[in-house]
This record gives sequence, structure tokens and C-alpha cells, in this order.
Amino acid sequence: MTLDPPEVEEIPPIEKPSINSLVEVSRGCGRGCSFCDPALKERRDVPFDRIAEEWNAVKEKRDYIWLHTDDFLLYGCDSEEFYPNGEEILELVGKLKNLEGLKSIGTTHFSLSAVAADPELISELSSKMKKNPEDELGVQPGIETGSPSLLKRWMPNKPKPFSPEEWPEVVEKGISILNDNNWYPACTLMVGLPEETEEDVEETVRLVERLDQYDCVLAPLFFTPTGAMDEEEQFTAQDLSRKQFELVRKCWRHNLELFSSNVWRALSSENFLVRMISSILVKLGAKGILHFLERWEEKNF
Repeated sequence: MTLDPPEVEEIPPIEKPSINSLVEVSRGCGRGCSFCDPALKERRDVPFDRIAEEWNAVKEKRDYIWLHTDDFLLYGCDSEEFYPNGEEILELVGKLKNLEGLKSIGTTHFSLSAVAADPELISELSSKMKKNPEDELGVQPGIETGSPSLLKRWMPNKPKPFSPEEWPEVVEKGISILNDNNWYPACTLMVGLPEETEEDVEETVRLVERLDQYDCVLAPLFFTPTGAMDEEEQFTAQDLSRKQFELVRKCWRHNLELFSSNVWRALSSENFLVRMISSILVKLGAKGILHFLERWEEKNF
């Protein structure tokens, strides 16, 4: 039995503080990526009054709010090309900043194509959402693949308002814009999509190599059948080709080098001894993980 998704007014509001002051501002995405349940659902935006009501439920414990959404940059969007409605987004954030007790705002998800489409919006959002200009913010966008052909096959709307052929450049531009505004994204990539070829993987490897210069986490995930692809086979470590493992290893090398080089800054509020010990432990841990990956590759390929 298939149930119709609830209207916004049918979704019960939260009544007590949520984890990390999480408040839902939209549900669904509408881009239609085959592997993603939220992307297949029509987007429904939560109006300001409802968001303010839920802020009243969480403000006793926090002075910040996390806006949960499948893509915050599509809030209020009525463009068939998924071009962000900057005016409506900035109006919402401006109203939120005027709420009693609210000092800073975060959000869970952006799409890199929307970021690349409107760099000025990201700059304005950053100044409005932060408590202090130097504050850093995190967000989770999906890269999924560097292959235009896989994009066309399984997620043709993901790069809009750009084309699938432009996707690698869009990804790099989007992450660069985020870094320039002190956003540090944690980006997912999908390994083992159905019909993925070695050339598709190589294109993703080349994209990952281009991203080494940026501050971003690259999270390679094995394909899991869901959404419109729920009858496909689960991808596992036993299915990895050598090229796919190379992609996983390069992502983790990037991440571990990022963690090692940033741990000192990330712990700036701690005392010298804590920062020193933590830096040593992170670097030793990174070295151990890379050694494990190298041994696993030697054993299995």
C-alpha cells in the first residue's frame, strides 16, 4: 500500500527540545535522483510561523537552530531548472535571526549545483547565519559521482541549472565558494552504482584529486538499493574492483590529511597540552588507517 505524503499542516510539530536544536524547514527535494527517497518526493516548505513555533520548543536549551531540509537552497524555489530563490531564503533567515534568543543558524543540506548557481547568495547567507563573522559552518552536499554518464542515467536533475557534462566543474566551484565563506562541507560519493564502468570510476577519481586543495570531507558510501532502485543489488566490499578501491583509498587519504592538518585549529579553545596530545593521536591514527588500507589492497588485489 502506498500512502500519500502528508501536507505540511498534517505534520505534528515538535514539543520538546530536539537533538542539536533541529527544526524541519522543508521535506522532500524534487530533483528525482533514482537512488534517493527524499529526492523522489515533492518538496514541501514549512512556513515561518511553524518554524518559529518549533523554535519556542527548543530555545530553552540552545541559542542556535539547525534547519533540517533535504536542500535548504531550494526553499521557496519554483524554478524548473532548480535555480535558488535567494529572496525568499534570505527573507526566512532574516525573520529567524529576529527571534528572541536565537544567535546563530545552521542547516543540514545544500546542493552544490545551487551553491555554484548563486555565489552571492552564499555570501549573504553566511553573514546572516553566523553569530560571529569568523565562525565556521558545516553542511552536507552530495557529489555521488564524477561521471556525467552516470549522472544522466540515475540523477539527471542533480546538476541543474547546469548540465551533466559540467558536473565536475560545478562540484569544484561549489566547494570553493563554500570554503571562501567558511563553510566546510562533508560530501558523499557513491561507489558501485548499477551500470558503473571503470571509466566512470576513473572520472570520479580525477574529480577527487582535484578536490585535494579544498577543505571538505569526502565520504565514499557503497550503493544501497532504495528509492526507485530498491530492486537493485546491494554493493559490498567483496564487489570492489581495484579502481573502486583506489577511489575509496584516495577519499580517505584526503580526509585523514585534512583531519591531521586541522586538528590544532579545531581545538583552538582548548589548552596547549590538550591540543598537542590530540594532534599527535590524530596523526598516529591517520597513519594507522592508511597502513591498514594499503595492506587490505595488497591482500585483495
